[in-house]
Amino acid sequence: MLRIAIILLVSFCAIKARSQAAIGNFTINEIGNNGVLCQNESCIIQPLNGQSMPMDLSDPLAPYQPGIGLAIFSCPPSYPNNELLADPCFIGIYAAQSTSAFYNPFVISNDNNLWNQLPFPYNQTPPNPITLYFQIVTLYNVNSLTPYSSLSGPNFDLQASNFFSLNFQPTIQHQFTEDCLNNQVIMTITEGNPLTNLGTFTISNSFPSTAIFPSIANNGNGISIANVLTGQTIGMQISNASGCLYNIPNYTFQGTSTAVITSPSTFCENDPLSFLSASPTNGVWSGSPAVDNVTGQFNPGFFDINTPTNYTLQYTPTDAAPGCNIAANVAITVLPTIESTINDPGQFCINDPVTSFTAINGNGIWSGPFNCISPSGQFNPSIAQSGIHSIVYSMPGQCGSSSNIQVTVHALPIIQFTASAVEGCLPLEIEFENTTPNSGSDYRWFINQNQLPSFDEICTHTFEDALCYDIGLALTDIFGCRDTLDSLQLICPFEDPWIEFEMNPIDPTIDQPVVYFSSNNPGLVSHLWDYAGEGSGSGGISYHAFESVIPGEFQVCLTAIDTNGCENTGCDFVTLISAFQVFAPTAFTPGDDGRNDAFKPVIVSPREVKRYELLIYDRWGNKVFFTDDPDQYWYGNFDNGSYYVADDVYTWKLKVTLFGLEDTRSFEGNVLIVR
Repeated sequence: MLRIAIILLVSFCAIKARSQAAIGNFTINEIGNNGVLCQNESCIIQPLNGQSMPMDLSDPLAPYQPGIGLAIFSCPPSYPNNELLADPCFIGIYAAQSTSAFYNPFVISNDNNLWNQLPFPYNQTPPNPITLYFQIVTLYNVNSLTPYSSLSGPNFDLQASNFFSLNFQPTIQHQFTEDCLNNQVIMTITEGNPLTNLGTFTISNSFPSTAIFPSIANNGNGISIANVLTGQTIGMQISNASGCLYNIPNYTFQGTSTAVITSPSTFCENDPLSFLSASPTNGVWSGSPAVDNVTGQFNPGFFDINTPTNYTLQYTPTDAAPGCNIAANVAITVLPTIESTINDPGQFCINDPVTSFTAINGNGIWSGPFNCISPSGQFNPSIAQSGIHSIVYSMPGQCGSSSNIQVTVHALPIIQFTASAVEGCLPLEIEFENTTPNSGSDYRWFINQNQLPSFDEICTHTFEDALCYDIGLALTDIFGCRDTLDSLQLICPFEDPWIEFEMNPIDPTIDQPVVYFSSNNPGLVSHLWDYAGEGSGSGGISYHAFESVIPGEFQVCLTAIDTNGCENTGCDFVTLISAFQVFAPTAFTPGDDGRNDAFKPVIVSPREVKRYELLIYDRWGNKVFFTDDPDQYWYGNFDNGSYYVADDVYTWKLKVTLFGLEDTRSFEGNVLIVR
């Protein structure tokens, strides 16, 4: 809005003042000089000179800080009882300035800067034209806006200018609404409250010339601007009854906006989010929660589908006025994803057999590092080697999907165990203990590939033979992987030292009981002899005199230790015989020819026979001969008679007791009669 400002020089005089000082000179700069302030117009009051301030009364309640202020009234001021604050039209002091700020202008604007500083009910833009009255007054205290001292009376030394009035116009607003079907624009102009502020506006300077504009518009009522073409810009000026001229901002007629959709019509359920394409740019989508209404972002996987699903989506432009936007529809088909979810195969050991992988759907292609899995899904842990491997399964086709799974292949356990010894003397007891890291369970111990009845981490075994043994351990680790370790020839017990000794004489007698013993093993380092409990000896050569006076067998044992520290015991028997011997022929020929005609055992001993019994039996156990005379022969006759037995084999038994020896010795044998 362009209006010409006219500057007036005004001399104001004190009204009803008790002093003779004048308030001073001021200029009023108000556009049009008609006392009307249109919307956003201002009136400037410029102090010039000649201001005279109230005198200082040393008021303790109101410190002396003199200045001037702009008093506002709702009607012409009357100052009843000469008291400004008691004036019924007094609204307040709008602005003030101290003596140090004299000659600064007072600005009165028809905007919120004024209304927001006034008390109720003037603290808002007026709905109707309103006239306010202004007057410059002196102030005793500019900070508290106090016009005079409490010690001076209501109007002591108050100076005031002549008042002047300003008529404030309400705010003007406008609104355009398109009628695209009739190529016209409906414009509504509102000034304040149209219900109470009745009036008209004059339209001027309108364009374009092809459009048809009315010349007058009523406050709050719509006017029709006809014959407006799409894309044309219209504009105009309006003025109200008070002469306020306003420029209405230009408006471009949008007309009809038709949607065009260029997005694809087919998606896969597993496709990423996609922005659908359409024109014009501004518009909204509708038809399904799978599409974002504002951005047009389409989510093919919004619904979990098993069969092809059709969506009918609509795009409606928002560029044009309501009713002028023509929507477009598009049919979109979403194909279900060909699922490729892999069935969890679990974990593997590197020595596991080839395993077939499976998925929720068949006919896909498998792949993995090192070609560890064939396209058909045959997984070979030994090719994959230990580690974590990403296995991919891909379904073919337009909507085929891919899945991957992390497959762990564990190395075989590195089996370790300790032995309390690897060699030693028999019997050799050895404790084996598993020391395998991450070992789990199911322990199996082997000796020469023969399983022991032990299933614990610790196994104890006693070796009885001097051989070298292979020791094996099989176990399952915490990952379920199993392996076996064979330690070849790990345990080799020492052979027991061989014990062998000689005796001399071989057949000692009671009369000559001393026997010498000598070891035949030069590898022995310690010897301990035991002579049937009668005594002991040491060394590789030893002797002993047997004390028994009774013939018999006596066990002699040698306990020896070899260079390996191994101990063994060997025993033999010493036969101690009496001090005599018996010799008997094995055959004789009775015939009375003087040659070998009789049978009799011969006793060889230095001692005399004390008791003698000789009995002879035939093969059926019948006694055929008996004598207790050591000098009597048997001539083959039956019971010392005249009858002679037949040629045959006969058994003889002899019991002999010698003087000086208490025991009776028995002998027996066979004899053959041959004629």
